[in-house]
Amino acid sequence: MLSEVDPSCIACGSKELCFGYLSGGVNIFVPSNLFTVYGFKTRSYVCLNCGFITQYIPKDKLNKLKQRMGEKLKE
Repeated sequence: MLSEVDPSCIACGSKELCFGYLSGGVNIFVPSNLFTVYGFKTRSYVCLNCGFITQYIPKDKLNKLKQRMGEKLKE
């Protein structure tokens, strides 16, 4: 669940969301300026009110990305 951020649709504001993963691909975010073997797996949700679909990186993965980017900036 999207507990670490506001659990509402960014398009219409509805709280009626269905969380999951998109299929047909690996759903991995790979930063273009950072070497990583695995990338960061994304989560998705669809709004049951308007149908908007979006992806996000869970908070723990976002913190790892920030840490890695900080290390890269120090180089």
